[in-house]
Amino acid sequence: MTALSQSDQAANELSALAEDSKNAIDFSKSAEGVASAAEQLSSAVEELNRAAGQIMAALDQIDRGSQSQSTGAKQSAASISQIEHGAVGTQQRAKDSLERGEIVSKQIAESSTGVEQLINGVLQSLEATNRTRDQVNGL
Repeated sequence: MTALSQSDQAANELSALAEDSKNAIDFSKSAEGVASAAEQLSSAVEELNRAAGQIMAALDQIDRGSQSQSTGAKQSAASISQIEHGAVGTQQRAKDSLERGEIVSKQIAESSTGVEQLINGVLQSLEATNRTRDQVNGL
């Protein structure tokens, strides 16, 4: 039986005994019953007060726990925001690096073509120089 139902039952008994004592012939016996019921009611009220104190302590613990979780959630959200910001920055730097890499690759290809043309020009010039030398030697 819970403290609340005990309190309710003791209050009802006390009320009934008080009503009976008005009509009772043996007042001492009736007074003893009322005193006993009042003691039961007092005991039930004390138990309710203890239970209310325990409930308040539990609610306080729940409140502290929820505040702690709220703080943790705020910190997590801030961390996630920082990570997202860092990821966006990293993505942009990667994109920029890729673009620069493509430009450098294109420039290397163009330089390679230029070097090949230069080599071919040097070879042609060498051949022309050799022909000219041979002609000068032949004179």
